[in-house]
Amino acid sequence: MKQANVYLLTKSAAFNWDLCAAHAILQSVGGQILDLHRLLAHVEQSQSLENLDYAQFQILYNNVQPSHFRPEDYACPPFLAFHNQHDLIDILHSILVNKIRFE
Repeated sequence: MKQANVYLLTKSAAFNWDLCAAHAILQSVGGQILDLHRLLAHVEQSQSLENLDYAQFQILYNNVQPSHFRPEDYACPPFLAFHNQHDLIDILHSILVNKIRFE
């Protein structure tokens, strides 16, 4: 089995139903799946990795539109999944210091 401490997906290539079970498993071990753009915008603005409230950056699954179904409405944004906060901070620090941009 392959393992990773941080998984970074820089394009919208997953749907809600692809991630919700994995998200629950990660949460059970202290991890999260975070909206990459919202997280990076916050980190770049504050220029700090201290006291991040990861809950405010979680990807959302409750954007259901009961009146019609279009799969593209359920695409998850680019995300960063992690189970170890120290590894997350290391990756975010590297992105911040090296001014890495994601479209």
